[in-house]
Amino acid sequence: MLAANFQSFKVSFVVLSTVPAVLLGALLLLMITGSTLNLQSYMGIIMSVGVSIANAVLLITNAEHIRKSSGNAFEAAREAAFLRMRPF
Repeated sequence: MLAANFQSFKVSFVVLSTVPAVLLGALLLLMITGSTLNLQSYMGIIMSVGVSIANAVLLITNAEHIRKSSGNAFEAAREAAFLRMRPF
């Protein structure tokens, strides 16, 4: 579905590349805190994967829109990341 939405396999691969980082981070934090893999941790991992993919889709969509208007991919990525950052 991502490839059909973005009309590019490269862009959909970039969006899906966030999944291993989220899984690794969640498992690392479970090991650090000494928690076990249980139903709640599985649900949390699934939800965090969903949030990271949604964030990646929004970021990539915004970057693609900026790239098409400006023509510079690097500047489009920087501008999209700047627009997606939120203050603490």
